[in-house]
Amino acid sequence: EAQQMKERVQELCGVMPASQKLIFKGKARQDAETVAAAGMVCGDKLMLMLSPEGVKEMKQEEERLAGEKRKQEAVEAQQMKEQHRDGTDMDSSEQVAATAKATVIEEDGAGEVGAQVVTVIHLKLRYRMVVQFASALTFLDLKEKLAKLCHVPAKHQRIIFKAKERESAQLLSAAGVKSGDKMMLLLAEGEWKVRDEKELISEVESELCLVQDKISKLKSRCEHGLFGNDTTEISIQAGICLEAVERLTDNVSYLAHVPEAAAVQEAYGQRLKDMAAVLQQVELHYVIGRHATSVATGGSLYQRLDGPGL
Repeated sequence: EAQQMKERVQELCGVMPASQKLIFKGKARQDAETVAAAGMVCGDKLMLMLSPEGVKEMKQEEERLAGEKRKQEAVEAQQMKEQHRDGTDMDSSEQVAATAKATVIEEDGAGEVGAQVVTVIHLKLRYRMVVQFASALTFLDLKEKLAKLCHVPAKHQRIIFKAKERESAQLLSAAGVKSGDKMMLLLAEGEWKVRDEKELISEVESELCLVQDKISKLKSRCEHGLFGNDTTEISIQAGICLEAVERLTDNVSYLAHVPEAAAVQEAYGQRLKDMAAVLQQVELHYVIGRHATSVATGGSLYQRLDGPGL
């Protein structure tokens, strides 16, 4: 039954069945309807539409998974911290295994013979940098060098050496740092949020283009009469696009930590409003305009998708 399918979808995306709508062959399927009755066969594809509550539930599930990922990385970082406590290294077998898995990123000159190098470890990444111990080099200087390799601003870096977080103003020489030593990089909570939001911006931009293209094609097909008198299909396609617009609008509203958050929200917000306006025009002209007597003009696309004939 469709209800059972919704429960399986919940296991994957964390959205309650009541917030889901499964579309198959242009129709929203009722919870009690069986797979056989709907004519589904192996390999068929269904469209999942979410109510506004469903969008929020999916966002909460994504945040939960991201939180679990950060916790796991924090555990791994703590293990590395304990291994380097008091400046001791891993035994040779552990070191060989870790090196085999790690990705090494070197500063220019770090691989030269005789170069004085320190290694900063972050998860499975190892950053090797040239250090002139004769100069009054501080941990802030080291962070700025590291920022060029890992693209994390110095203010969001936390450097751990001999089981202690080092102050930016402290001299490397005062901390007893010497060539060949290893340190650990932890990221401030704010940096995690910035990284998550940058990934979100990239995903939103990509999906915005796809949805915008889909809306443009929908409008063009309507203008050329390619749907004929099938207002149900127009309403379904417009509803799918509207659900995507609402979800993207909700995602953009979460931006708060990246420096460009305000500008991105304004730019994306305007594009989403323009797309919603096009969908409203399609709805008024090609759906409500043709069925003014049978479709309530104040109803939403979600209401019409639940109406007679589906």
